[in-house]
Amino acid sequence: ADLFSKLRKDDLPVTVIHEALNEFEEAKGRPKTLRADLDKALGVLEAENRIMYRQYDGKWVVFLI
Repeated sequence: ADLFSKLRKDDLPVTVIHEALNEFEEAKGRPKTLRADLDKALGVLEAENRIMYRQYDGKWVVFLI
């Protein structure tokens, strides 16, 4: 639990995830996800300890557990 608490999100990885998600959705012709909706979804996963954020070689990686 202590390790997980150190890996919780800060604004940088969530901003990167949001931008990548919207690029993907735009390419698929779908509407963009609002940042508030993404924060809510990530908050649920964090409360259940089902998501971690790590940075490897300058790139953010999201792990769903």
